[in-house]
Amino acid sequence: MTTPAWLDIEELILLNQATQGVRSMAELSAWFELLPQDRRRLVLEKFAEMIQHARPFESDGTTAVEISGLKPSLTPCVVLAKGANRTQLAKLCSLPESEQRKTLVLLLFLFRVVDKRRRSKEQDSLERHWWHQDLGDAAVLEEIRRRYREGQL
Repeated sequence: MTTPAWLDIEELILLNQATQGVRSMAELSAWFELLPQDRRRLVLEKFAEMIQHARPFESDGTTAVEISGLKPSLTPCVVLAKGANRTQLAKLCSLPESEQRKTLVLLLFLFRVVDKRRRSKEQDSLERHWWHQDLGDAAVLEEIRRRYREGQL
């Protein structure tokens, strides 16, 4: 059986909950480490796509490195510090397996930086997207899952 080339709703919820701080980095890392290698790479690629969709600034890469707690000299940090653009994110996702957990950490912090800015500037448009809702609220999560099952997402 082949692995689907997309993330399921629970994986998307988890990534967005981690971005919102509803789930910890430790929880995200533990889940990530249990995934098969091909799935880890897919998660990184899809996470990078989500970040691109949120429109990061070039300088957001440096900010993410600074707040991540990782040493700036680590390979993923050096790559991201060169800019939070499509090319650098693709390079991050293609790093060897030994760099994937650090890459996940950086992508999470990058998404937090970008998402925080979008939330402060685009309040009106945020209500349209499920991932901007309070993902710590059980009722919100149940509604998201229901809408997903019914093909409304």
